Formats: sequence, C-alpha cells, structure tokens
Amino acid sequence: MTANIFTTDPAEHPDVARLLDLLELLPHSRGSASHALDEDFVRELRRVLGAELMVVWDNMFQTWSEDIPHAPHSWIPLQRLVDYLLEIVTHPSPELHPVFDRVRPISADDGRSAAGVIGRFWENDVATTAWHLYVSMEAAERRSLRIAP
Repeated sequence: MTANIFTTDPAEHPDVARLLDLLELLPHSRGSASHALDEDFVRELRRVLGAELMVVWDNMFQTWSEDIPHAPHSWIPLQRLVDYLLEIVTHPSPELHPVFDRVRPISADDGRSAAGVIGRFWENDVATTAWHLYVSMEAAERRSLRIAP
C-alpha cells in the first residue's frame, strides 16, 4: 500500500522540489531578491497568452510567490499551483516556445540559444512534473474519500 501524499510534507516530495526549481528558472528582474519577474518576459508572455490565460498565469504566480512560501507545509496552495501550471503549459501554442526560451540564462559559449528548444524542454519538464503531482494528489484524495467496507 502506498503512503498518502497528503500525509507527507510537500517540501520533502521530490516532484514538488523539482517543480519549484523549474519555476526558479523563470527570468527574474536583475538584482531582484524577490520573485519579481523580468518585465520584458511578462510583457511577451501577456502578448502570447492573451487576457484569459494571463489571468491563470497571474493566479499561478501569486500562488507560487506568495501562498506557497507562507504555507510551505500545506498541499492546498500546491494543488492550485499544479492546476494553474497544467492549464498554461498544456495550452497548444507554439508561440510560447520562444517566450519560454528565456527561462534559463543564454549560453556563455555562443551567446544565443536554439530557438524553441529550451522553451519546449522547460514546458515539457513542467508539464510532466505537474502531471505526476496532479495524478498523485487526485489518487490520494480519492483514496481518502473511500469508505472502508
């Protein structure tokens, strides 16, 4: 029998750590100690996502930067974060790849990145990790709702 995901500390779950590490790769404002994202990145994201998905992004960002740090041992904000991320990264838009190419520093070797490649890797990694968490949380919730015979 597997352990209920909700009985463990989210901070100790490897998929949680991976997902939060992936979000840390988002381009931050220079010299920013907070989660403030680079304005050009956010502007380009807004253009590509459109108004409806940008609301989802803003909710995701608030959950990641405010809710999770204030409740690091709670699964509730993490569930919201996963839902928001899945809605964004599973949205079929090839225009997102170049925007997400900025999630990691440009290579010091050649000063440029392969267009679309980094963005796709990051999106796929976020989607896979978020999906693993989503499935685990849904299964745990269903198990907790079952009534023993």
